[in-house]
Amino acid sequence: MSVVLRLTLMQLTMYLRDRQSVFLSLFFPLMMMFALGYMVNSDVNPPAIALVGNTEAAPELAASLLDSKLIAVSQTGINEARDALRNDRVTLILELSESDPAPGAPVTLKALVNAGNPNGTAQTLALLRGTLHDLEYGIRGDAPLFSIETEDVLARHLRYVDFLIPGILAFMVMQLAIAGSGFNIVEYKRKGILKRLFVTPLRPLDFVVSLIASRLVTILVQLSVLLGVALLAFGIAIEGNLLLLFAFVIAGAIMFLGIGFALGGIASTQNAIIMIGNLVIFPQTFLAGVFFPLDALPGWMQTAAGLLPLTFVSHAVRAIANEGAGVADLGWDLAGIAAWTAIGLFLAVRFFRWSDAANS
Repeated sequence: MSVVLRLTLMQLTMYLRDRQSVFLSLFFPLMMMFALGYMVNSDVNPPAIALVGNTEAAPELAASLLDSKLIAVSQTGINEARDALRNDRVTLILELSESDPAPGAPVTLKALVNAGNPNGTAQTLALLRGTLHDLEYGIRGDAPLFSIETEDVLARHLRYVDFLIPGILAFMVMQLAIAGSGFNIVEYKRKGILKRLFVTPLRPLDFVVSLIASRLVTILVQLSVLLGVALLAFGIAIEGNLLLLFAFVIAGAIMFLGIGFALGGIASTQNAIIMIGNLVIFPQTFLAGVFFPLDALPGWMQTAAGLLPLTFVSHAVRAIANEGAGVADLGWDLAGIAAWTAIGLFLAVRFFRWSDAANS
């Protein structure tokens, strides 16, 4: 045990001396978090409408539109409204008739729309019709034939940054684990460290356990820093058990460490491990639900993406953070992580040979 502890401390010291790697491993995820968290709107803004014309002819209509929560209505002149429509600052222009309507006659409304934005126009018109129907019922005093009662099934309002942070945490686990095992193994081969360790009484198991322990400490510290920054900067809240979240982080790290050992056994040079590592990391970055839900992928791709190692980790961490999920809710993710851990260890044993260090 003392040998493993000393080796773990030694590897932590070696890692901390590489200040550039320490800085970049934190800077890159933080940069993604801030860039995407602040550049992408955290809330969906209501569609904008410009109201022009004789609002005095229909004061109740104008007041109802201006007070609407579903659409953002601004009152302006026709020239300014047309300029806003051409530059996509408003979705449509609602023009009231300049002449006063005859008693009992309907108020004439004219909608000027942008033909280049059919989806936005259709959504805005639907919301506008709903607002007008509510106003009509209020003026006539007629009760509607149907009413809809709504009940929230998810009380928490999720922003994009709430979705993003767990995905970045999972991505960071994968990146640090693979870099800390596969990339380090190749570097140790290149520097002759493994060759020197091979002629000592050191057991291979002690070396592997110390490497895993040092990377786990590094991952937990860096993820704690990232999570703390996210809590302070974006006000995110962890709905579930924080210990369970870190338990899945540790399980995911062990899984990716095993995969990293396998990659380190396959690659013999730094260039090779970079290329092989990118083949494993890059597709998962965009297909494993880090930046957007899997539902956004084509149907034929969702099944394959759902079986990627990072998908199980990102889904579990996100479910715990955003939905308060427990162990019973994450059985499929547990099974996936366990399966990929077994596959990674099998490949590591198959391709990583301690005796190869003597010839490195």
